[in-house]
Amino acid sequence: MGYRRRIPEREGMRRAFLFLILAVSLALVGCSGKSQPTPFVERAMWYWHTPFNLDKQAAGALTDMHVTRLFVRTGTLSTDGQDITVTVPQRFETAAPCPVHLVFNADSGVLKHFDEAVKNGLSQKLLKFYAAAKAAASKAGLKVRGLQVDFDVPTRLLDKYALVMRELRVGLPNNEELSLTGLPTYLATEGFKEVVDQVDFFAPQFYEGSIGTDLAHLRSISAKESIDRGIELAERFQKPYYLGLPAYGQALIFDEKGKIAGAYRKLSPVDALRHPSFTFKSFALSEGEEILQLVANQNGVNGKGKGYTLVYRRVTPLLVAQMQSDAVHHRSTYCRGLAWFRVAEKGECLAMNLTTLRAALDGREPQLDLDLKSSEEVEPFAKIEGGGALGSRVSFSLYSRGEAETAIQPSALTLTVRFPEGTLDSVEPGEFANVQPFYDDPKSSGQVSLARSNGVQFNLPYLGPGQKVSTGALRFRGPVRLSVHWSAATPQKRVEGDKLEIKTGESTKTP
Repeated sequence: MGYRRRIPEREGMRRAFLFLILAVSLALVGCSGKSQPTPFVERAMWYWHTPFNLDKQAAGALTDMHVTRLFVRTGTLSTDGQDITVTVPQRFETAAPCPVHLVFNADSGVLKHFDEAVKNGLSQKLLKFYAAAKAAASKAGLKVRGLQVDFDVPTRLLDKYALVMRELRVGLPNNEELSLTGLPTYLATEGFKEVVDQVDFFAPQFYEGSIGTDLAHLRSISAKESIDRGIELAERFQKPYYLGLPAYGQALIFDEKGKIAGAYRKLSPVDALRHPSFTFKSFALSEGEEILQLVANQNGVNGKGKGYTLVYRRVTPLLVAQMQSDAVHHRSTYCRGLAWFRVAEKGECLAMNLTTLRAALDGREPQLDLDLKSSEEVEPFAKIEGGGALGSRVSFSLYSRGEAETAIQPSALTLTVRFPEGTLDSVEPGEFANVQPFYDDPKSSGQVSLARSNGVQFNLPYLGPGQKVSTGALRFRGPVRLSVHWSAATPQKRVEGDKLEIKTGESTKTP
């Protein structure tokens, strides 16, 4: 809400990031020698939301990242109790700058009765779904290279999984690739070899293997510590593969006793920070990931939820650089490249912005660069009403033209405006989450009225590359001198912007 007068860690982490960039660069150079492992020449990404729509900016970012293929979630196989159906089918709206593979996953109902589904013609039904989706994708201008299967089949049924993949291979045209994802646990089993023998390549996914059972034992999204061992196990199958790595975040909810209650899909972290039902608890960095925690301060419509904790975790550019470094340093023969999960939806903040991801993968520490601008209008009615000097209506905007995202926390981005005491009549937050008046120090506690304030601070929980945020109007009586300054937190450090000094009433004319 607005205000009216009448209503009374960072430097050490930065060095670590630069060291990793140097290590990755040296490793890539070293890969050219005969005694070195095959370099990772490809980058791939999963696209997991609906509809499939890449605007010019996203398509350009994928091109700049040298992404050679996209794995596009196309539908989830489900069962109505009698037959296999497709839920949440993909809608293809645009083309892509690279070939795509159409991905089908399966829900718990299909996996629970997987043996029976195989007997009832799962493979032929999937081929039918794939053919229809391929026609729709091709009509939208996409070049479909093949089918990817994403079934988390129990290990005891890997022989049935192999049968499905064998039948799919026979049913697909020879010029189309068949691939599958793989749980890390599959790599240590002998039964998985029969499965991968049927495909052109596979993609073991080294993320979200476990989410932990309570708040005291949170698990990281990445399985960074298992990458080396995973590569060793994957090499045993002598089949091309991509390493599946995370570039996204997750949201979990824990009950009042701190026990896991499941995944949370209702509010983004930015929306939750703005919502009156949640109170900010903490922000921290752990194992290369941001951790934001909020507590529900009231029950939901079902009469439950007060005291529950929301936990948002997000992979940082530093962790992306570390995972790439680990993979590049490992000797491998069959690894085609790295596949990152996932392409961010437009406007979201849990998956890493493509501009930020590109910088981290290309060996640059993402830099925050904000362009601060002001605008002013003279308000002649202030003179008519008060008999004094002309009033002014001032607003500010910040545009993120750099490569870095801010962290996600209550005051990730602040814009501070200082002015002579008693000159501000009213202020509105605009697109910021809130605005707080203060006297001398914006960090001082306690409410300060506009009449006694000599500054206001606008707060925003997140701003990504290419995004713009504007304040509401600040209304002053008479010409005043303003000092404006922004400050923003990235996962690695806090960045302080230059000060903007302006005097109102100098650049505008009375209408």
